[in-house]
Amino acid sequence: MRLGDSKIRLHDLRHFHASILIQEGSSPVMISRRLGHSSPSMTLDTYGHLMPGWQREAAESFAGAMRRIS
Repeated sequence: MRLGDSKIRLHDLRHFHASILIQEGSSPVMISRRLGHSSPSMTLDTYGHLMPGWQREAAESFAGAMRRIS
């Protein structure tokens, strides 16, 4: 879908659906299954650019776990 284009395709709704699920923190495995992708890696290859904060969140989560056990 392009800016100013009034025609919304089914594919646009599919992409929107996946984008919202990612934004809300759904797992790539669940999203992959909902979209019918052959694997979560296909989902990550397609939508990975929408997940820039996941590395930071993972690092913070790991750091918190390490603080609790030390």
